[in-house]
Amino acid sequence: DRDSGDRWYEKVPLKEPPPVPSLFDCGPCAGRRYAFWYGGACFLPCFIALCIVLSGVQRLGPEEQLLIVSNGGTGKQVINGPASFFVNPFTDRTVRRSVRMTALQYAKIRDVKSGERRIEEGPAHLFLDAWDELEEVENKIVLKAREYTRLINTYTGAKRVMQGPMRFAPDVFETAPDGIQQAYPMTLQ
Repeated sequence: DRDSGDRWYEKVPLKEPPPVPSLFDCGPCAGRRYAFWYGGACFLPCFIALCIVLSGVQRLGPEEQLLIVSNGGTGKQVINGPASFFVNPFTDRTVRRSVRMTALQYAKIRDVKSGERRIEEGPAHLFLDAWDELEEVENKIVLKAREYTRLINTYTGAKRVMQGPMRFAPDVFETAPDGIQQAYPMTLQ
């Protein structure tokens, strides 16, 4: 028939394509309207589980730190950024920023677990330890030539005198009640 020149493709009967299954034509409830809701009953728990798993993915920037609290508050761990990792979504966690200090600053830090206090001098990009709390960031004492200050340790009562030129951070319990004072040259007669 192909050589006869007539249109053979018009004479070939076309097959009907199989019907495309719809959302309602699957599962034990094929063809029923509420089959969609059975699919939703499976989708919703899977979606909730996916959200819980993704909530454990943590990304930290270069100036961030993650504090993870475990065992009802008796265990702590820190992870410094930059980092990306997975954390159990059911643990308590807090993102905290690091402390930037210039060359003229220092930080007073207290270890909550042991009660010890310490000083960290700048310049620094300070990440706290797991049990540390930042009490305050203060300016160092700057003494010029012919200046001095008298420091008193409020814990032990010890006294010391620092004379310039210098800059320093006093110890944790030291105060300078009289501030910076001028030194006068003594003349011998």
